[in-house]
Amino acid sequence: LLEDSPNTSKLYHPPTMVKFSTSPIKIFSTYTDEEYDRSNEDIDPAAASAEYELEKRVEKMETFEVNLTKGEEGLGLSILGMGVGVDTGVEKLGIFIKTITAGGAAAKDGRI
Repeated sequence: LLEDSPNTSKLYHPPTMVKFSTSPIKIFSTYTDEEYDRSNEDIDPAAASAEYELEKRVEKMETFEVNLTKGEEGLGLSILGMGVGVDTGVEKLGIFIKTITAGGAAAKDGRI
């Protein structure tokens, strides 16, 4: 039971009757499975899913530019290319820093 208050009058809807049509049923043509084939042999579903997940993670990453001068120890970082089908060049999402080596230019700079 609803109590009488200013807010409950907006929530109450009086009962209504459901009515069904007596008109003839309309039949629409559709395609058979053979006629309507949406498969795409060029796209691997697992790769497409992985690509989507990687794109979402990349969007959330903080990116900034850093200029480093290569020293005797090198830049002091190792990189990782990430993407789907990187080996075939299909989709590359970027090159990311995997590790920073102690004593290298990146570690001495301190921003990464």
